[in-house]
Amino acid sequence: PPAAPAPPDLNAQRPGCQSQIAKNSTADSIVGGTLYVYDTTFVGSKWKKIAGKSYVDLADSSIKAGCVPKHKPHMVLPSPDGKHTIITYTGDQDYAVLRNSDFSVMMCPSVEFLKPKVFGGAVHTGAWFTKNTFLAVDMTGCVDGICGGAIHRHDFTYDGTGAMKSFTYKSSLGHTNVAAARGTTATKPIAIGNNPSGAYSKLFFVTDAKGAGSIMNAETMAWDTHFNASLFGNCSGGGLWVVPHPDDPKIVLAQYGKQDSASCIFKIDMQAKTLTKLVQLADNGDAHGIQFCKTDGGELTIINTNRQTATLDVVKYSDGSFLLRDYDLNSQAFDAVQVTRQSEPKKRRLSVQQKKLQPDVVYLHKDYLYMAARGPKPVSAVKAQNFYANAVPGLMALKINTATCLPASSQSTAFVLPTWERSPEITSDVHSVWGVMNGGSMQIWTIDQAGTGSVQQLDVYSNCAAHGVKASDIHANP
Repeated sequence: PPAAPAPPDLNAQRPGCQSQIAKNSTADSIVGGTLYVYDTTFVGSKWKKIAGKSYVDLADSSIKAGCVPKHKPHMVLPSPDGKHTIITYTGDQDYAVLRNSDFSVMMCPSVEFLKPKVFGGAVHTGAWFTKNTFLAVDMTGCVDGICGGAIHRHDFTYDGTGAMKSFTYKSSLGHTNVAAARGTTATKPIAIGNNPSGAYSKLFFVTDAKGAGSIMNAETMAWDTHFNASLFGNCSGGGLWVVPHPDDPKIVLAQYGKQDSASCIFKIDMQAKTLTKLVQLADNGDAHGIQFCKTDGGELTIINTNRQTATLDVVKYSDGSFLLRDYDLNSQAFDAVQVTRQSEPKKRRLSVQQKKLQPDVVYLHKDYLYMAARGPKPVSAVKAQNFYANAVPGLMALKINTATCLPASSQSTAFVLPTWERSPEITSDVHSVWGVMNGGSMQIWTIDQAGTGSVQQLDVYSNCAAHGVKASDIHANP
């Protein structure tokens, strides 16, 4: 069920109970994060105002929903019916369900309390299987004593208006014998995806940071097909995002990218249960953003962005050939966009305008490619030697020529929406953006994973009965 509301009395001192603090400890040193929303129907580039502010404080919204704020909000995952969106926490075993209409947290499913059978670890991302089921990708969780990651399933119920009412934990798929079946030494699932448009929607491809990947069946919560590491060639690790083919319901693409090795895009046929390499990308580029793009003339292409080099490739889907390679996103577009930071701490300096984009997750809508822009000191994944000292965290939008799916020759309308510096400890760091159709307009939800506070835990002893105990259940003094 949804998390229960907090007890009405949040004061550690309960009157008449001689309350004493037995233990005071830091439960989590940095939690929370920030949601920003860009409405693509706006004239000009600005964040949407939500309840008078240009952002949603995820910690505050979580507390109002009866949830404890969690660590490193990571991905934006809208539901198929367009009414709810899930935000995963890559530093915790939880995720938050938001109501799209008012951008508020409703409930927070978790696998925290399922020990000893299931130990939650770190939910990187996930995927919907119809509006009724969500599969959470836990990178380090354990099932039945076997660690190395898990896929956790929760199911949801709705009222007559389509509003979500409750959730139920159903099961978890562990990684028993998976490394052996793939020919790898370990497992660490990173992402999951299906093609929801046809007969194979129950089959999801699971990528893995340690190499190789597998197909799972979401109905039975069982592994269907494991692919041996030999099929992946020199793209031996770095499993990332899975995207569905827009016209062929049996096909998905999986992106594999690493900061210190090869990157590739693979095609998975869910009908034939086969995996083939579509294209070999640049070494040491760290492929990290992928979108299908169809030209005005109907030719299907793939836009690939590389995090380490801040470059973009456009690949012809039919044969895997490059239509464009190593397009420099900074020198060709964003170096020329002047950015004024908002609410900068005095110790920060970002007057330099060159090399300010380090792209992460991307989303294509019409003639703009929207990109998550990492901060100068990323809090996840990016290695220190690959930091961009002048990085401006936020949302950056590249103009796309829809006739070719290539970047437009003029980037005069490319724009940058910087995020606020809201964390008391670390710099802003945007990891994810995604398109959310909300109230008839396409919005780009943008997640800053820099924590906005901390959680302190007090263990309080009181010589009274616990909250919720009925007076009739308390015996009289002998």
